[in-house]
Amino acid sequence: MGKNGVTGIIIPMGREAVHNIVHHRVLYVGEKSDDWDLIEEGDRVFLYDSEVSKQLEGEAKIRRIYTEKGEDLLKNLDRLCQTEQEVRSHAARATEDEFPVIEVEGAVKYSRGIICPFNVPPGGLKVTEEVSSGIFHANS
Repeated sequence: MGKNGVTGIIIPMGREAVHNIVHHRVLYVGEKSDDWDLIEEGDRVFLYDSEVSKQLEGEAKIRRIYTEKGEDLLKNLDRLCQTEQEVRSHAARATEDEFPVIEVEGAVKYSRGIICPFNVPPGGLKVTEEVSSGIFHANS
């Protein structure tokens, strides 16, 4: 379990990125937020389709969390769930030279999307007992 009762993070991404993670593109480059400091290896990352369904579409176990320089990210395009254009766009918006990266394992896609009644900011949303309960009640 993560720090301070946090068990994972909901990450917004496009439908293609969700598909790529489920099909073994194991790296996700994120926008740094305070919530990233509360997750750790072994927690869950929940895949939120921010483009089409606006629902949770799958999940994976966090294998590793680290930072990487922008130029090194482009060397790993074959392992990134995002497209080269998305990574370059993200790099152009960034205020730092290093980017947070989550490496996942055991990704699964849900048979149907799960309603997420919370606003998921670009940097992700930490999963606490309150968030888990809200998602459960929205889908009951």
